[in-house]
Amino acid sequence: MSYNLRVFATARKASSIADLAERGIETLSLEVDQPDQVERCRDEVASLTGGKLDYLVNNAGRSSFSALSSHTS
Repeated sequence: MSYNLRVFATARKASSIADLAERGIETLSLEVDQPDQVERCRDEVASLTGGKLDYLVNNAGRSSFSALSSHTS
């Protein structure tokens, strides 16, 4: 099922969400506690979308599930 949505994702390092870019999600760097970066990101999204944004979801984090034994210290 396709909804024809354009999706943007942000992270401190865009490289950390490169897998999302591989799936067609547009990725941007953003340090949310830096007002100048927030403004830059806002302006970039506005430029890319022609100023039209229908939805905004703020989800600060990303989950990863695996067996504890598979993690190294």
